[in-house]
Amino acid sequence: MRATYSVFRNAVIIMSNRVLKAPSERWIVGIMGAFAIVLLWAVVFLALVENRQKAVSDIVYIKDVTEQQELAGILEIGQHEWLKLGNDDSLGMNQLPFWFKLSIEPVAKSEASRPRLLEIDYPLLDHLELWFVTKQNDEIVILDHFLLGDQLPFQQRPIEHPLFLVPISDNSASMTVYARVQ
Repeated sequence: MRATYSVFRNAVIIMSNRVLKAPSERWIVGIMGAFAIVLLWAVVFLALVENRQKAVSDIVYIKDVTEQQELAGILEIGQHEWLKLGNDDSLGMNQLPFWFKLSIEPVAKSEASRPRLLEIDYPLLDHLELWFVTKQNDEIVILDHFLLGDQLPFQQRPIEHPLFLVPISDNSASMTVYARVQ
């Protein structure tokens, strides 16, 4: 009888080990599966964001010390007079207006039908004026002009959003954006 009990006791121990081990194995598999799903989601999400949001680089600026510059005068300023804006540049609190210039390249024909927006991610600007300019047959053509700023009524924005968003009307042409900020 003793042999039978020890066999039975060993069976119970083995069974009890499996019973205890099975949930922990399920937890490990579940956690690994959840981690794999999150990792896959992150890769897909980052790929979509990278394709949809392209940060503008090569922004140049100039300080308008006369406070009288108009777009026509800014268009005549040579490229060597513009200063390159770095990632960590701060222009500080300044009452003088600054002019910024950046290029927007056309999109592929397959994406030309999708609307694009230019986002200015600083909603505390008092006065912001944007011109979308292109060259056609050696003539400068203003495609769009927007007057924005937190001093203007919110409903006057082209897109009612907490940040400054403006539509880019022509996706097939390269253009230059001039921004006057004060």
